[in-house]
Amino acid sequence: MIFQVCAPVADVCSIPDHDAAREKYESQLVFGELFDGEDNGHGWIYGTCLHDGYKGYVDAQHLSADIIEPTHKVVSARSHVYARSTMKSPLVTTLSYGSRVSIIAKTDRYAQLDTGEWTFLKNLAPADAIEPDFAATALLFLETQYYWGGRSGFGIDCSGLVQVSLEAAKIMVPRDTDDQFDKIGEHVPPGLLKRNDIVYFPGHVGIMLDATHIIHANGFHMKTVVEPLSIVAARSEALDGKGVISVRRFN
Repeated sequence: MIFQVCAPVADVCSIPDHDAAREKYESQLVFGELFDGEDNGHGWIYGTCLHDGYKGYVDAQHLSADIIEPTHKVVSARSHVYARSTMKSPLVTTLSYGSRVSIIAKTDRYAQLDTGEWTFLKNLAPADAIEPDFAATALLFLETQYYWGGRSGFGIDCSGLVQVSLEAAKIMVPRDTDDQFDKIGEHVPPGLLKRNDIVYFPGHVGIMLDATHIIHANGFHMKTVVEPLSIVAARSEALDGKGVISVRRFN
């Protein structure tokens, strides 16, 4: 059965337990994304994220059987949703980058969702819009807090940042770092790097902004930052005995 996420964000968990430590592999869905699963009546639904095939458990209260076809998507890190078409009205909720929404009306500054609330029009783009510059998308998440398994504007991890940034360019890639590094794009030598190259380290990944700087979500700073690649590589080598292990490029 197909469900649609009805909460701003929904964790996809390896075990059906909110209190358990987050396991090796975790992910998230954001508002409007689709999940194929079966409700067993115990408060969790096990199934598959339809955008990437990732499997896990989702809290049933975050899913709806009513499917709404999105007209737009959120293209800012976060977008407030208001009761009325003014920023001075009560704040109802906040949606993450990538949220799929259906718009039924517009003013010059605000868009009305099918639920009746309003969000800032410039934070939206048509549902089929393409952003080919991965680095530009990643920069929207600058200073976003690190969250293991995160792929939202409320918290994101390294492979989540890469997946979301490439998905904006209509390039679908696996969720986890070890599934990405030898399966996406084309391998290039770690020499003359350029913007949008994807650089992998042991258990880590980031996107090049230029020939020398990388943007990455990381547990060292506990947020998304821009750093010289040389510093990130040295830190990786000190921790794991290896620096850059693969560079992937999309032509």
